[in-house]
Amino acid sequence: MREFNWQKAYPDLRLLDETDSFLLGHTYEDALLIRKRNGEHVIEDDFYGDPTCGYISRQDDWAVVAGEHVTTWHSKRGKQIVRFENHQWVQALRYIENACIQLLVDSFGKHGAIWELDVQRNSLRRIREFQDYREQPFTEDIIW
Repeated sequence: MREFNWQKAYPDLRLLDETDSFLLGHTYEDALLIRKRNGEHVIEDDFYGDPTCGYISRQDDWAVVAGEHVTTWHSKRGKQIVRFENHQWVQALRYIENACIQLLVDSFGKHGAIWELDVQRNSLRRIREFQDYREQPFTEDIIW
């Protein structure tokens, strides 16, 4: 069976992450988690502005895409959306362990913080404030 040709079907798709089974990306403000074998859209979500980051678990059982909100997909629970107060944006994420990731939120604003999202438990907790770049000139190279 031939693998789904995503480059032909989605020539404007900007990849955020990829595994052997899935593609996670966006075309402008529309985020997609696509099953490679058949092109199935496992999740679709609309963002205000382009999503900034995403991650697919290496076991292919969950995924996260973030920007002006956070969308999670878990193979047992489906899609869920998390929004931060005060219109805070997620600028970056990093995988920690198991089903946990850290989110860098509003790093140039007054609500800058690092949050931890446990996708298995569907829990979100603030780790610490992040004011290192507050009121600084914009840069894409944020050390956190």
